Amino acid sequence: MALSTHKYHEAHSVYRRLTNREKTLIEWFHGNTQSLLDNDFAVSMSQDTDVKVLSVGAGDGHVERPIFSCLRDSLGYSKMNATIVEPEASSIQRFQDLVAKEPLQGVNFDWRCQTFQKYDKSEEAMGDKFHIIACMGSLYYLGDLNEVLKNMYSRLEDGGILLLGVAQGGIGFGKLVQYLQTKLDNSACTERYSSWEVQDACKNLNMAVSQTYIIEAYLDISMCLDKPPDQLSQDALAMLDYITYREDFVRRAPPDLRGEVLRFLGSECTERGPAGEFLLEESTALLVIRREGYILHCFVFKVFLEGVASLV
Repeated sequence: MALSTHKYHEAHSVYRRLTNREKTLIEWFHGNTQSLLDNDFAVSMSQDTDVKVLSVGAGDGHVERPIFSCLRDSLGYSKMNATIVEPEASSIQRFQDLVAKEPLQGVNFDWRCQTFQKYDKSEEAMGDKFHIIACMGSLYYLGDLNEVLKNMYSRLEDGGILLLGVAQGGIGFGKLVQYLQTKLDNSACTERYSSWEVQDACKNLNMAVSQTYIIEAYLDISMCLDKPPDQLSQDALAMLDYITYREDFVRRAPPDLRGEVLRFLGSECTERGPAGEFLLEESTALLVIRREGYILHCFVFKVFLEGVASLV
């Protein structure tokens, strides 16, 4: 059975306490935002223009807040409008408490407590366009992958960028995601995507991924693998629920399936650390998609006209 919302948040709180993924993401943006924008951001604006940012599935803001700070400082614009789309009211409240405690000067927040699907179809959001759209780790909540990618892309200003943070495909957690899709019935739960599925979808939609950055992170899951299933701690049980996206996976899964999944996790998805611990690589692939716009089209047309003129 798929995780209920309540059980998911319980499992996710254990995961957040034990992982360093959020820390590595924040550190990466602190060190690389300037080069990211230099390489990909192609919007020409005056200094009194408000930078418009959309964050989809922002959660409680512990990752998004420092990302906004890095974007604001690197862009050099004094004003930023940040639209926060997050369906969980409790997460929105924690995000609001965070920015009240640690204000971001020049950043104006627009809070939308709704799913992206509802936001995208609302009259209130009709015509909303953004210079930067960020979806860091929540893409798999948003329904049909092709549809949501098209909808986010359509909300970019010409020259703007879409930032997608997903598990790196083919290794560690990304490899596990692909394996579980073949072993577990995903019809009743939200499907998770690795960078491979997202890159394939972008290719099919003719949305070029201009840059891919790999942000390395590792999670020690020894507690899930170094004892028999009936002796695992509550943290280990919650972690396995989070990893498999199944409620009470250890108790409810058929023993053969449970054993197969745990063996695959321990032998195919992890590597041994210096102390013999099981380390699950959960690196983030940051995919950057730029909406080519008027400036590029004018350039192409100019080159075309010059080519025609040379033939006359």
